[in-house]
Amino acid sequence: MGDAKTTRRLGDAHHPVLARSVRRWAFADSRAALCRLACALFGNVSALDGGENEAERAVRAAAVRYGAIAAPALAVSLWQRPTLVLFGLAMIPFFLVNTYYSKKKNERAFWNDAAAIAAFCIGGLAAFYAGRGELTVEAFELAAFSFLFFIGSTFYVKTMIREKKNERYKWLSWGYHALLIIGLIAIDEPFAVLAYAPSVIRAVYLYGKSLPIMKLGMLEIANAAYFFIAMIVLYS
Repeated sequence: MGDAKTTRRLGDAHHPVLARSVRRWAFADSRAALCRLACALFGNVSALDGGENEAERAVRAAAVRYGAIAAPALAVSLWQRPTLVLFGLAMIPFFLVNTYYSKKKNERAFWNDAAAIAAFCIGGLAAFYAGRGELTVEAFELAAFSFLFFIGSTFYVKTMIREKKNERYKWLSWGYHALLIIGLIAIDEPFAVLAYAPSVIRAVYLYGKSLPIMKLGMLEIANAAYFFIAMIVLYS
């Protein structure tokens, strides 16, 4: 892993760091958007089972609308790289977990969230593969860092909304973030510690405070944007 870290930090001698980063991330992000759109479509379709109330009709309309946008883009991606279908197959077990919790009317379960995050991270790997034509150590590191970030967000949001009076979730959230920082230091990833620092601070400092849902969401968007920029810097 040391060689991979050295390589990624030295960068490509033939391209300026900023230009290379923008090109890589812009291309990958467009592919990731397609993958996530397909994931969202699958989730919407799975929610169509059962009655035909107004909310479900709205979901059906959204599924058709977004599906019409995603299908041509997905077809082009598969035509260019047919092996992308393997990433879709890898997502299926996680979609099945989501379907299970949806049937149980327990979509807010932690493991349902974790399965959805894992599926989205596979979508990120697909985006990397579409842009590079191969999966490298760097790709799996990015996927792992993203997974860890969003798992932390899941714990935090639960402690602020649904489980805000649940002491067990408080300690799960704090313990997770503490172990995350300790683990990153142990594997010699000091810059990654900085990427997660706001997540740790808000998980501890904001716990127990009453924040409007809108403000809570805006803070999470800002935190995610910070994390995104930190990953660009780390891998430039």
